[in-house]
Amino acid sequence: MWMVIAASAAQAACTEHVSNLELHDLLGPADAAVTSLDATALDGAIAELRAALPCLVEVADRATIGHVDGLLAISAFVGGRTEEALDHFAAARSLGWTLPPDLSGTLRETWDASSARDDARRDLPEPTHPEWWAVDGAAARTAPAARPFLLQRVGAGDEVLEGWMVGAGAALPVRPAVAVVPPPPVSEAPPPRGHTSRGLLVGGLGAAVAGAGAAVGAALVERTYDQSTQPDAELGGLRTTNAILGYGAIGLLTAGGGLGAGAVIVGRW
Repeated sequence: MWMVIAASAAQAACTEHVSNLELHDLLGPADAAVTSLDATALDGAIAELRAALPCLVEVADRATIGHVDGLLAISAFVGGRTEEALDHFAAARSLGWTLPPDLSGTLRETWDASSARDDARRDLPEPTHPEWWAVDGAAARTAPAARPFLLQRVGAGDEVLEGWMVGAGAALPVRPAVAVVPPPPVSEAPPPRGHTSRGLLVGGLGAAVAGAGAAVGAALVERTYDQSTQPDAELGGLRTTNAILGYGAIGLLTAGGGLGAGAVIVGRW
């Protein structure tokens, strides 16, 4: 993504907005100065045009911009800046403007030479949605690479947010936005593998079965002891076995119950 940096000095100096009609009205004094060959008046009219261009609040009218380029070319020619005159004549020509037939001589030759000016184009940075670029009054994704043009940043409601008169081959008054790298997502602990509750329950059932078996064994030993006709002194082994099986049954049944309760608490089946 790309973003616009600070506005041009001319734009920052705007004290009031300019409409297409108001810009068009500024052409009259400049045309009159060309007709009367009044260089001083032409310089003053051109200064007003240059100041007004960045202050346009409407997408520029292409015919008006072509006319402005033609006047800028004549002003540059009068000032001895031939290359600049060629650049602006090429821009005016691309927008349909033609040099008035009563202007001839070296000025006419410069106009004719402008037809050979390079018409290559360069890409414009991707605007921030829903904004768009207007180049010399038309929506565009590219701009001239070797001739001047009016660049406007236009909002969603077609209101002009910023504008620049970009010179031939000059750097665009925009730059890439600083990439904002989002923080990595908070990682969640992976769900535990296996079936912990199932294992606990199986262990608990096993302990319970073993405990039940031990209890049955203890009961059988006790019955054998009660039915025996031998003296008590000879039945010590049965008493010991009964005790081991009885206490073992209690321990196993308790463990089985604990494991079963743990399975329910863990809840991972």
